[in-house]
Amino acid sequence: MFFADWEAGDRTAASRIATPEAVAKMFGHTYAPLATSSGPQDPWHFNNCQGAAGHTYCTWQAQDQELDLSVSNGTGSPGVEVDGVRWFEGSPLREVP
Repeated sequence: MFFADWEAGDRTAASRIATPEAVAKMFGHTYAPLATSSGPQDPWHFNNCQGAAGHTYCTWQAQDQELDLSVSNGTGSPGVEVDGVRWFEGSPLREVP
């Protein structure tokens, strides 16, 4: 949901399931579909999720970009799921604010 909220530009919906810090970091980056001859295409694809120490870490990738979301497994405030966002850009990938 959080990733889809970002793609839709719906900061209000995203704020219902994430910390203010996670929302600010996610929406500090603009979603932009790729323009193609067959119409706009989503540049992002889901890679995987892995669990560790009360969290699930999910990764999406696009060309020269990676997005890692940290999702609490019920240990945070009620309704808050996404509590961390990490962006990587470039080649090689480097973390960016």
